[in-house]
Amino acid sequence: MATWMRYAFALLIGIGIGYLASRFVEDEVFVSLPSAPAQPALVSSDVTPATPAQAPGRNAPASLADIMLITSDYSQTAALYNLAGGVSRERLEGLLEEASGMSQDSERRAASAILYERYAELDPEAAIEYLLSHPGVYTNQWLSRVFHAWSRHDLPSAVERASELDRYLRSVAGSAILNARDDLPSSERREIAGQLGILAMMRQLESQRQIAMTDRDPESAWRNALDVENLQFRTRNLYTVAAIWANIDPVAAMNAVSSLDQVGLRGSIQAAILQRWGQRSPHEAVAWAFSQAPSNQRATLLATALGALAITEPLDAMNLAQSLSGNERSEALSRILGGWAATDPRSAADWFESTSGAYRTKAVHNVASNYAQKYPEEAFNWAISLAKQESGMATMTVLSVISNSDSEYAARLVDRIPSQNDRNAAAQTVVQMWAQSNPAAAGAWIAGFADKNLQTQLYSSLLQQWSRHDPVAAVGYLDRIPGGETRDAATVVMIVNARDNLQFAEDLFERIENDEQRRKAAQQLYHMLRVSDSRRAEQYRIAGGLDESGSLKLPLDR
Repeated sequence: MATWMRYAFALLIGIGIGYLASRFVEDEVFVSLPSAPAQPALVSSDVTPATPAQAPGRNAPASLADIMLITSDYSQTAALYNLAGGVSRERLEGLLEEASGMSQDSERRAASAILYERYAELDPEAAIEYLLSHPGVYTNQWLSRVFHAWSRHDLPSAVERASELDRYLRSVAGSAILNARDDLPSSERREIAGQLGILAMMRQLESQRQIAMTDRDPESAWRNALDVENLQFRTRNLYTVAAIWANIDPVAAMNAVSSLDQVGLRGSIQAAILQRWGQRSPHEAVAWAFSQAPSNQRATLLATALGALAITEPLDAMNLAQSLSGNERSEALSRILGGWAATDPRSAADWFESTSGAYRTKAVHNVASNYAQKYPEEAFNWAISLAKQESGMATMTVLSVISNSDSEYAARLVDRIPSQNDRNAAAQTVVQMWAQSNPAAAGAWIAGFADKNLQTQLYSSLLQQWSRHDPVAAVGYLDRIPGGETRDAATVVMIVNARDNLQFAEDLFERIENDEQRRKAAQQLYHMLRVSDSRRAEQYRIAGGLDESGSLKLPLDR
């Protein structure tokens, strides 16, 4: 069916009913409903289609199967309305049966939606009875269609019938009625909601209506958002109104937000406004941020505004940030470099190397991450060329990004790291990432390390990750690990990960041969079992060399 038809119908019905209207029932109880799939547009059944082939009585298709052969989306929809508009109730039910047997889900939903809409006009009571006697995955949507149409021409009867449904379906029907009759005064809609036991939903629908007026009267929308009693809804509405208002008059929006008592909420909404403002008019946003009185919040606002400016004018943003001092300067420079690196990591990396300051430690991750995503080889060479502490951080970040797409390539890069300590740490990073995509290949790489201590650590990291998503395969790999103590150390790590499967953990314990590793494993099992099974835990306490309080015995106590 037509893409535009599905979008239009989703806008009219899916938003109001699928997301909001059926989420709340009586006494603020949350009801989880399936997401409403897209539906065809509402096309008036008394509009004469422009295509002669689909006009009634002029070779119009007589069956759903014929209609579905029409390639024009508009003509297909018009033909469905023409067919539904000229049949009896009995024939309509036959068409619904035919629609339910269609193999293509989009066609089945589109045809059923129009047929149920027509059924609601012919005999809504019968439509409800038929619908409830033929339950399916889209029952809620068809129920909404029927009550939406019914409430348009006979509201009292629709409300009365909805009140007879069970609690869940009543919320679905009630939401359709309230959305269809938004022309009614709020007092009347609240009365209907009270009758159907969906006052909580009504409050949320009213809140959404208030937000919808933001583009016409943002000040009133803001006041209405402030008056919402539910904290979660109030916070969400304030964010939404502020975001819309920021596109209309960001200064007025900022002034309104500044009156909020909650410091954290005020700061986060102001930052969100600045983010939008900065995308459209970055120099205006920066000027506003600079005009604010010194405070802890101003540092965040300046960083946000300058970060937005850096996307298009990074050097200007850097020069402005250099005029700041203390925490404001450090936070702004870090944010600017992050935004700059996302668009031009090469020049951001060059600038990073040419400056000094405390912000570098905070910014190095952003630059390295963005650099590695676009130019992995260059990013690696840049990372290992940095000063010691920054080099280690940047190298770990670069290898983590590379490993996410090509762990084998990242593993080859490890050998090129000058520092032994950084090399060992990098190997850990690569193994942890590689274990998620190809743990066996990671294990083969680990086997080639000459340093047995490092090899033990790497096998432990491998098995720690592997056992989280495939413990059976991880256990099978244990026997391929050379050296008893190395294998046993990795087994202890797997036991620690097996907290949700104690029997599996105990089976692993029986595989351990090294005395020291058995003690470590026993200590872990004692702590895992002492609450749920004190008798079994006791044997592990003794095997682990722990005293009666569960603490490790001193050598003289043993």
